[in-house]
Amino acid sequence: MKKILNNWLCLGLTLCTAACSSNPETATTPAETTDTPAAAAAATTTPAPIDARADSTATLTIPAGDSAVTMLGELKTVNQEMLVRVPVQGKHRLSATLIAPDSLPNIRFAQVIRPGGEAQGPFGTTVSVPTPQDGTYTLRITHNLRTEAGLTREFKMRVVLSQ
Repeated sequence: MKKILNNWLCLGLTLCTAACSSNPETATTPAETTDTPAAAAAATTTPAPIDARADSTATLTIPAGDSAVTMLGELKTVNQEMLVRVPVQGKHRLSATLIAPDSLPNIRFAQVIRPGGEAQGPFGTTVSVPTPQDGTYTLRITHNLRTEAGLTREFKMRVVLSQ
């Protein structure tokens, strides 16, 4: 019985992953399916991810009115790291998730560096930290050398700023 339940959970996770990784340029919010003019005006499409695969540093600026942004990144070698700077103004929480094509990715958030230089970490593939002060928070992404998984190179990262 446990094996059947595990198989169903794996299938559900696979379907969820496939749905979440659909083409972001064509993904729409559920409000677009309603027929009211107000709902149609409020509906927006998901913006295309920011492509930062060619750089080892990136600055993600989340446009006014939005609370999330997606970025494409790549770690080409084992010892490479990627620094992603996220300017924060008037938000109380920064959350980020690394999404890799591998089922067992070996990437992680090594540190979150606050505007004053204080660092926290290591974390896994998700992180959620309070942002008590305005300024630039830096996400340091590295390979997780403690895993035996294959080398994860390309990944997506979704960053959300919230109240």
